[in-house]
Amino acid sequence: MEQDYLRRIVLKEKEIDDGTNIALVTQVVEFALAHNYDVVLDGMLKLHRYDYMLKPLIKKCPNNYVFYYDVSLGETLKRHASKPIADEVSEADLKSWFKPNDITGFKNEIIIPESYSVEQTTELIKKIAEL
Repeated sequence: MEQDYLRRIVLKEKEIDDGTNIALVTQVVEFALAHNYDVVLDGMLKLHRYDYMLKPLIKKCPNNYVFYYDVSLGETLKRHASKPIADEVSEADLKSWFKPNDITGFKNEIIIPESYSVEQTTELIKKIAEL
C-alpha cells in the first residue's frame, strides 16, 4: 500500500500535516486487515506527521514489523534521481522532508543500513516476515 500513491495520485495532495491522505491510508489499511490481507504500508512516513495514525494501526496488527531505511540525504537524492517522479519532486522538496534518524521506537522496528542493496533488503524483509 503506497502512501505516496494515495496522497499524490488519488488525492493530488501535497505533503502536509493533518492531510486527508492520512485518513485514507488508515481506511485502506484497516480494510485490508479486516479482510485478512497481509499489509505492507510503504512511504516516507515522518513520525511527527504520521505517529497518530501508525500507533493505532500497529495495535490492530500485533504481528507487525516496522522497517526504517537508514539512508543519508546524499544517498536519498541519488536514489530519487533514478525514479520516474524525479522531475515532479525536486531536490529542494526532498531536502525539506528529510529527517535523519526518524526511527519510531516501535516494537519490532528493523533498521536497514544504507549499504544494503535492493536484493538484500528484499531478502531481509522476506526472512523476517516469513514470506
